[in-house]
Amino acid sequence: QEMIPTRLLLSIIEAKRDVPFSTALEIIGMIIAFELLREAGLRLPNPIGDTISIIGALIVGQSAVEARVVSAIAIIVVATSGIACYTLPSQDLGAVVRLARLALVVAAAVTALCLSANVPLPVGKQEVPSVVGVKMEEAAARLDAAHLVMEVGNSRFDETVAPGIVLEQLPVSGSTVRTGDTVKVTVSAGPEMARLPDLSGMQLEEAQAALEQMGLKVASVSRVADSDMARNCVVQQKPVKGTILRNGAGVELTISDPPILRAVPDLSRCSLEEAQQMLESAGLSLGTVEYDYATGYELGQIYRQSPEAGAQLREGEGVNLWVVTEVKMYTCKYQLTLDIKKDDSEISIFVEDASIYKEISSFVVDRGTLDVELNLENENPGQKTLIIMVNDEEIKRESVVFAEGEE
Repeated sequence: QEMIPTRLLLSIIEAKRDVPFSTALEIIGMIIAFELLREAGLRLPNPIGDTISIIGALIVGQSAVEARVVSAIAIIVVATSGIACYTLPSQDLGAVVRLARLALVVAAAVTALCLSANVPLPVGKQEVPSVVGVKMEEAAARLDAAHLVMEVGNSRFDETVAPGIVLEQLPVSGSTVRTGDTVKVTVSAGPEMARLPDLSGMQLEEAQAALEQMGLKVASVSRVADSDMARNCVVQQKPVKGTILRNGAGVELTISDPPILRAVPDLSRCSLEEAQQMLESAGLSLGTVEYDYATGYELGQIYRQSPEAGAQLREGEGVNLWVVTEVKMYTCKYQLTLDIKKDDSEISIFVEDASIYKEISSFVVDRGTLDVELNLENENPGQKTLIIMVNDEEIKRESVVFAEGEE
């Protein structure tokens, strides 16, 4: 690669494309033809011999190239080496050089046959894989697997090859190089100018791939909620379709983003940790949390939520919660006097609070006169009605007042 200019190497490859024979057969055939012409010139009278050598070489060489039997570069190499033999001072030395040239060509041909028969390459040598026509990422992977390094040269506009595809490589595939050598690739930049297509209705990923195929890119993405299209579909593009853009230009896209609605779960009487897990499972988040006391709930339970259960929220929106931290109790002293007629009688005291009956005390006593002062507690203050039950039979009702700090 360092010794042969890129353009010359490409020219050699182009000249060899339609030749049916290998390079070794080309060289050997041209050497034999050159030697026949030389021997014919030596055996004819001098003026005729010189003419035969010159005209014969011109005619044979031109005809062979036009017929695609040999490449022009093979004729140039053989002719140059043959003429160089005449510059040697000794005819015998020239004959030795010509024989050595033929032996070297045969040795090179045998080496090529061994390589083509999958004979392992010498240690430290690698065969260059083909990376033309593949994406840069795949090309880099192939070369890395062959222990070679990829160097990306200048990109080139191409009307038919998508951006990022390798157009050329040097050294060419099949070449033998040292392990760790560099393979230089030329990558397509796509068409120089592109007509912007209609991207409406495409998914964002599809639109991005379509633009990259044309050498364009997505400049920005904005979202709109009030759209009838499916989520992430292109609603609008700027510039509009049909606009001619230069390679590398950006396109602004607006895509649909309709809200996803989630039902609010019932979090009543849940702990804060349980509520958070339920909200995450429902696609919602935890909003503000306030702590207060409430009746009828245990400490740490949720007694209120906003919005209420069953409401619809957008995905990710928060639900505000109120958590019980303290149940405040109100007390009253009550003197209970009863005539108990049976042993193991069960005494139950209920309080009527907002049409709800709740047991606030119970104990067992034997027969006799019961006269005891009770310290009763209730969650709500004010005047309440006590119901005294003995063995599930109502004995009496009495009004009392529950107040804060009552001893």
